[in-house]
Amino acid sequence: MIETTTQSNVTSPPSSPSRGAIKLQYVVSDPWIWVMKYVANLAPTVAIDSMIQLEGPSKMTSTKILQTEAHVVNTPSSSRHRRKQFLSSSSSALPTSEPQVSTVISLDVLGAESSKFRFAAHGTSFAFDGVEDKDELVRTLQRCRCDHLHIAPPSILLIWDVTKEECKNLVGDTLPMLQGNTKNVAVLKEPLGRSGQGVHFVSSHEEIFDIMDSHRKRSNEVDENGLSFLDGIIAQKGRIPSWVLQAEISPALLIQGGRKFHIRTYVTAVEKLDDPDVVDVYVYNRHEVRLASVAVSPNHSEYDRLAHITNASSDATTKDNRLLLQNVPELVERDLQDKVDLFVAQLFAQHVAPDVRRRCIFGSRDGALEVGIGKFAIAGVDLMVTEDNRLYLLETNVNPIAPPEDAVQTVFKEHLIGLMSDVIALTTGCDIDPYTDTFTGGRKNFVHAYQILEKHST
Repeated sequence: MIETTTQSNVTSPPSSPSRGAIKLQYVVSDPWIWVMKYVANLAPTVAIDSMIQLEGPSKMTSTKILQTEAHVVNTPSSSRHRRKQFLSSSSSALPTSEPQVSTVISLDVLGAESSKFRFAAHGTSFAFDGVEDKDELVRTLQRCRCDHLHIAPPSILLIWDVTKEECKNLVGDTLPMLQGNTKNVAVLKEPLGRSGQGVHFVSSHEEIFDIMDSHRKRSNEVDENGLSFLDGIIAQKGRIPSWVLQAEISPALLIQGGRKFHIRTYVTAVEKLDDPDVVDVYVYNRHEVRLASVAVSPNHSEYDRLAHITNASSDATTKDNRLLLQNVPELVERDLQDKVDLFVAQLFAQHVAPDVRRRCIFGSRDGALEVGIGKFAIAGVDLMVTEDNRLYLLETNVNPIAPPEDAVQTVFKEHLIGLMSDVIALTTGCDIDPYTDTFTGGRKNFVHAYQILEKHST
């Protein structure tokens, strides 16, 4: 039997482990591997003896303890756990037999000399499952009675097999739009689109149906294994997600010579199931700015994707498209740092807090807490700003991906290294301060949502 500590020793991570007294073992999703290599190289110079990457979750001490000692209660899987099962069942298509890691990071904290298990922090919390998928985000905001708050642009959900007549009746002649916008253009989002893929600018219900009908026909085509794209979605999600027809953010605020942008910030939920609040929500106070590749042309009637997509896939040619808000004077002057902090704090600590708490409780039936495994969730929150400084929620990316190392400038690379260092500090209590001159260190860049709310209530 694997040696473990008692419950009283594992419910809360230590606030400041003694220097070199512990070692961390971790699994990390592929896009974040290069970031963690920098973090791991820096870690031994502070409170941690060493950091070691493992091949997959099955290699973690905490996973072995959970499998052998916990009484697991079978519950319906969350979308991320269904995704893991799908990848596991398709392992023959993967380079190794170890399932692909779908969470950003999970960590084991062990004694440096004895390797005795102390506690673990797994990024497997269900906290943000209600806002993960585009259609579920719309439903969760409705369920939490947030429509009147105008947190997100007006949206219509369209089922994947909608008929032409149903599409016409649902959409009508006027597409969803923001008040004051006179352009009859909306954004149609595919269920599994990412990094700007699957985003269509549409102007009529006929155009919407043609796009969806063409996609539906391709989705039913069968590959050499006898499986269709639709089969993959069902295996991955346990359902067929709806398409989202969303109002365009217009007139959008333009910066740097007329370019569109959106703001990406990060939020982390750390479960504390023995507390009435159930979960602590933290907002990362270093916000990213993601620019479109070219400026919007005021005289061009067609929608140039390079001018309107602000989250295109990254490569070495897009280095200048990722900035930090604090380094963009046009946005600093508008006080957007505080506005973003408050918007995200209100969203997760107030507006959708009942859904977040409910999902944490639902996901606690696996026995993880009883053997010293705490859970957390990380999400990238994408916001867009209008000319009058109004923020709108575009979408939430649970377990966000990091861009390739050669696709970002040095300052942005340091930002991502600092982010991951702060995630480790927040979830394990092990402070890593990789760039003393640049970052405040430890968990200081994560601010508790209640602190933000209190600051703005005075």
